[in-house]
Amino acid sequence: AGAPTDGVSEVALKEVRCGSQAELQQAIFEVQVLLALERSTPSDPQDAAGAAQAQTELRVPRCISYKVEPCAGGAGWKVRTAMTVVPGESLDLFIRRPLPPSWSRTRAIRHGCGLATKLIRDMAPMLRLLSPIAWHRDVNSHNILIDDPDALLGSPSSPTASSTASHAAGERPGGAQAAPAASAGGVGPEE
Repeated sequence: AGAPTDGVSEVALKEVRCGSQAELQQAIFEVQVLLALERSTPSDPQDAAGAAQAQTELRVPRCISYKVEPCAGGAGWKVRTAMTVVPGESLDLFIRRPLPPSWSRTRAIRHGCGLATKLIRDMAPMLRLLSPIAWHRDVNSHNILIDDPDALLGSPSSPTASSTASHAAGERPGGAQAAPAASAGGVGPEE
């Protein structure tokens, strides 16, 4: 296979093993969420580079391709997805870092409140874009990425955060379980 031609330099591969029809539908829905996010990213529809740039600014991975295959012996399915890599450090790892020794408790609390505010403001556009498609039921520290973790300890106004959109699969607004397409496979964005 040749190298990607659309500026993608690093690709993440995800394989989900599904033992039931419900698990298969959930895995396919995660792929569909990424594809829908890419389609709904504001940009000039004639400009593929503009769409990729807008998606990068939202820090949402783009599904490159996915495939559904039956497991050996008919024991379920494998959903394999290739997607762009969103660089950064997970918030989970970042919050476990020790604070600078010179910081007082008051400074640490103020800084933490500033970081929380910044994270909410940075994630709001992605969650707003996602809301017509699905509710993100797994917003937590291990699937939020910090793009410049070292800068966070210096200023709460510098880095941005993103959430891995493929973890968004679950319920659509209104509480109805999302129903993925009956057929799977093809080319499109992933987690």
